[in-house]
Amino acid sequence: MRALYICYFGISEPLVNTQVIPYLRELTSYGHAIHLLTFEPLDSAVHDPTLCADWKKRMGDYGITWHWITYHQGGTITKLMDVISGAFRAVQIVYAHQLKLLHARSHMAMAMAMLAQLFTNTKTIFDIRGLQAEEYMDAGIWCEDSFAFRTMKWLERTGTRRANRIVVLTERMKKYVMERYSIPGEKIHVIPCCVDTGAYAETAKQTKPSERFTVIYAGSATGLYLLAEMAEFVTALRKYRPESFLHVLTASPVVAATDVILQAGLSSDGFCVERVNPQDVAKHAAQAQIGISFRKATISQIAASPTKIPEYLAAGVPVVSNAGIGDMDAVIEGSRVGVLIRDFTSQGLDEGAKEILELMKDQNLRDRCQTTAKDSFDLKSIGGNRYNTVYGQLEDQNGGNSFRQ
Repeated sequence: MRALYICYFGISEPLVNTQVIPYLRELTSYGHAIHLLTFEPLDSAVHDPTLCADWKKRMGDYGITWHWITYHQGGTITKLMDVISGAFRAVQIVYAHQLKLLHARSHMAMAMAMLAQLFTNTKTIFDIRGLQAEEYMDAGIWCEDSFAFRTMKWLERTGTRRANRIVVLTERMKKYVMERYSIPGEKIHVIPCCVDTGAYAETAKQTKPSERFTVIYAGSATGLYLLAEMAEFVTALRKYRPESFLHVLTASPVVAATDVILQAGLSSDGFCVERVNPQDVAKHAAQAQIGISFRKATISQIAASPTKIPEYLAAGVPVVSNAGIGDMDAVIEGSRVGVLIRDFTSQGLDEGAKEILELMKDQNLRDRCQTTAKDSFDLKSIGGNRYNTVYGQLEDQNGGNSFRQ
């Protein structure tokens, strides 16, 4: 399949380097011809010709042909301009390279793909990365009756019905799309956020665990993630393991994250907040004894597949998560690779602390964590293989639109 992957982020974004490029590399390994279109902010380094050439070469070495246009920060009008310019550029790329598929990562990219499809004979994949309207509502940015919220839900509804295939991150999201938009289940493919489990396992082999009883958190310190509650859990854990230490790896402002943790009651000798490169997460995860991930369990979280959880598991580290996040309840409890926190009361956190310490007495826990990561979140056998299946099905249709609604 000759495809254009539309990504409404810049190429240097950590998310693109962990959850876009690895999948595209897998697709090229199956023989698909992949083009990537990204949107680069005005302050992006790729506006420098030398750095732009470096990125083009790097992508070329991966078998990916990279294209980009400028992203403009702003409101509704600016977003509309980005959609139009993105669609126009997509049409140019499709005709120049005789592409047959538009693979849209998330809602804005799908808007571009639908517009471009008016002028091209292409199929589409709507790769839904979450319930964006609900996420903005959870963050307090939109309200349910706002124009922006209703527009995003219209885009979601229209995109799911017009796409030839849909990719979602969780089984719960698949059920939601089937029931809400009357989409046949065979049109929807579940591909969770995956990691290179082999690389994590190899790093874990070569890494000595920390001498401190370390609880690692790798991710954002703002938005839907509950950093204060994670700090409170470590405080509860310190009643039983006084040397427990929270290690936060984040791209968020360090000072702000530090303030949140201190206000939650964790003493300054009980944590560290630092910024690290994404490629260093595996080493830090392998040094930890526990991985933690708390986020608001709102309606939008049925679609969530936190990458940090398979990262922890692939490093052989058990997980403490709150219940209600994507399909993680079934993974964590079903495979006995961690503990679910069902409420953030002192009692709930205390019970969770005792439960994870009891689980860690199991000498098979480390192997079970890595096996679960490989069976459920491996980049090659799960992520790459399932995307190849989606591409192969569309290629086999020979131009048909059997799933158009």
